Amino acid sequence: MMKLLHVLTAWNTPDFKNVLNTELQQLEKSQLPLQQGLAVSNRVADSDISFMLLNAEETEQALLLTVLVFYNGIVAGDCCADDPTPVCEQPEQCTLRLTIYKPNGEVEVTLLAEDE
Repeated sequence: MMKLLHVLTAWNTPDFKNVLNTELQQLEKSQLPLQQGLAVSNRVADSDISFMLLNAEETEQALLLTVLVFYNGIVAGDCCADDPTPVCEQPEQCTLRLTIYKPNGEVEVTLLAEDE
């Protein structure tokens, strides 16, 4: 299970957003539902991703964070030897809800629909 312990420690400090961004950058892309969030491509590209915190709230059990994720996708060709289609990265974004449970820092990640 994925954990974000430093984010819990940094909650309600001036450095919270920086700690959140640092910890999210260290995650493997496969730990996030980026593939399911694709809108204009069919595969997540192997390029950098970035994050924007949209909302943060605290309950007795967890921190509830809404995060916008910016990343790139590619449209994979049909793998024919003479396929002239260049592999071009397309900008993608999706919104995630991160539920970070206290006190162990375990994280539940949910892909939010566009209208949530």
